[in-house]
Amino acid sequence: MQLESAGVPTVLLATEPFAGLAREAAVAYELPGARTVVIAHPLGGIPPAAVEGKAADAVEEVLRILTPPTEG
Repeated sequence: MQLESAGVPTVLLATEPFAGLAREAAVAYELPGARTVVIAHPLGGIPPAAVEGKAADAVEEVLRILTPPTEG
């Protein structure tokens, strides 16, 4: 959150049970509009391929959020 405060665009990542906590932390750091990507829970105790799939989905969402739309 320090990066966002310094002007570096960031995205919070949290699994479903922790999404509220991530948003509360953003508010506490005076970033109530912080961009957040919520990932399906859990990440632990599942096969590596399942984690990789969730990560790939999250990356796509982060890129969508951080990439401005092109005019055309």
